[in-house]
Amino acid sequence: MKNFIVLMRKRRWHYAYLFISPVLIFFGLFRVYPAIQTLVLRFFDVNIITRKNKWVALKNFLLLLEDSSFIKAIYNTFIFAFYILILAAFIGLVLAEYRAVGGASPGRLSPQDR
Repeated sequence: MKNFIVLMRKRRWHYAYLFISPVLIFFGLFRVYPAIQTLVLRFFDVNIITRKNKWVALKNFLLLLEDSSFIKAIYNTFIFAFYILILAAFIGLVLAEYRAVGGASPGRLSPQDR
């Protein structure tokens, strides 16, 4: 009887892999492969017309760091993220305080009524 139970458990795993395999295939095809391709192409100077790739190693990254518009974009991103973080924390604290003081919506109990 134990052998039968073990055999049935092993068979169930085959069905699980069978059902999840299309999702894994599409995930790999549309997420993993493009991500790896992007990582590889970072180190090449790509010419789409002639379809020739020239190895440039870290030259692309050095050019990017010298570009003033890239530095400005990074600066703006950090400023935006900082202010959004501060604003979200402030709104969360205000709403928590409002809820704690008894500003609960109708039909719900405030902490004092429990």
